[in-house]
Amino acid sequence: MPLIVPYLPLNPLLPRAKGAKGAKGAKGAEGMKKSKFLAAKRLTARSEQESAELTRILQDQRRRVVKELEKNREWRQMELGLNDDETKQREADMKHWESWLTNVDDDLEREPARIREFYNVQSHRIEPVGLVYLWPA
Repeated sequence: MPLIVPYLPLNPLLPRAKGAKGAKGAKGAEGMKKSKFLAAKRLTARSEQESAELTRILQDQRRRVVKELEKNREWRQMELGLNDDETKQREADMKHWESWLTNVDDDLEREPARIREFYNVQSHRIEPVGLVYLWPA
């Protein structure tokens, strides 16, 4: 018995293919401009969000370090009878926290700006994409 394949005209595909081919025309160029604008807008929003989050993280960290330094200064005054190794470790921690506190203000200015700069759009490139329509036989 012979295999019967239904006749499928290609006409339903032609309008879609012509619409896809027209992407290089005036309508396509306008769409590319809109895509560039939206991409830049989204990147700017993301950079602002990430820089704000980093600022919040550094400020929270600074508050915790200041609180811990105050607690350790109180312990130092009480002389809790720590052994020499523990005392040296506390002194080293406090020295590190104090040096971190002197640098955190510079980080609060510099790092969010670096994040925003990272997300600045340097070049625009939109590549055309090929499109293949598959039709069952």
